[in-house]
Amino acid sequence: MMKRNKMTVAFLAVSVLLGTAACSEGDAVPTNGNEASGVESTAIETYGIETSSVETSGSESVEDMIPVPSTDELLFMCTYYNWAEGYQSELLFITCRGDVYSFENKSDSGCEMTAWNYIKAYTEPVAHIDPDEMTELYNACLKIKPGVKTSEEFFAFDAGERKIIYIDQETSEQTVICLWGTSIMTTDDAALQKAGDLASDLINPLRLETRGRYILDASPDHIVNIPYGGSELIGKQLVFENYQQFKSFCQDNGIDTGTYIDEEMKNSLKYSRGILFEVFDTNARAGGVLNENEKTLAFLQSLDEFEYDPAFDGKVTAAVYPLAVNTSWTIESYYEG
Repeated sequence: MMKRNKMTVAFLAVSVLLGTAACSEGDAVPTNGNEASGVESTAIETYGIETSSVETSGSESVEDMIPVPSTDELLFMCTYYNWAEGYQSELLFITCRGDVYSFENKSDSGCEMTAWNYIKAYTEPVAHIDPDEMTELYNACLKIKPGVKTSEEFFAFDAGERKIIYIDQETSEQTVICLWGTSIMTTDDAALQKAGDLASDLINPLRLETRGRYILDASPDHIVNIPYGGSELIGKQLVFENYQQFKSFCQDNGIDTGTYIDEEMKNSLKYSRGILFEVFDTNARAGGVLNENEKTLAFLQSLDEFEYDPAFDGKVTAAVYPLAVNTSWTIESYYEG
């Protein structure tokens, strides 16, 4: 039986023309959250509040505050959802160390933690928060009492929903400290108000300045994994312009689409603006797709244990993904020139 080792990631070249183009083989992807994939390292800027509207109360200084745990655990999460003109989602994660991960989210709603596991495993932080600013915000959150009363007031139609969430490091309890969009969260609690103001001052500019580098889809049901018994296509990544082109290619190369592509996925493929296809050098399964800077696309090896399927014994995996299965993710730029 073929070992389920690391699969090879091949990156999609920008010069794809009118349908299909093969790409060169890239670095192997990691199998856990302690490494990054073949994502190019970039300088990480440290962010802080230049002029905060909230001052530290009394004579308390950062040196007197409780230090933030020195771990890579998730401490803050900023989420944005809007269904007004098709599904839109952005996620920003901040670890206890102040590392910031920001991306446009194409995963299904409710998959935030799955998306977090993939973005942490396969990318690098896009920014870093000043340690003193992290300490001040963390201590403000520690003063929030459980069950504090809040209310929501209507603000504007079709404005979506953006939340900043604090995650308690001992209990894992999540507390919404800031909410705005179609509705705005209000409270008479001074501790919650202070934490929300600090978070808004720090995270809002950060969100705007770091957005756009990554687009992630970590919904496994958006991807089809098919066994392939040949060797000619191993390591190749192709983009098909339409479903008929993809179907003809699979028939010519003995790839069984009928068994693995159901009617729902067939419709997604038919109405997509392109179909991403890649053949791995193992029978590992793909669990996500990552787009970096709208220039490179890569399948990501599943972080979950995949169900045994004897049809994959002695074969490799061909992964299929309908590009633009969600409204705004297009690849029109790949067809230029």
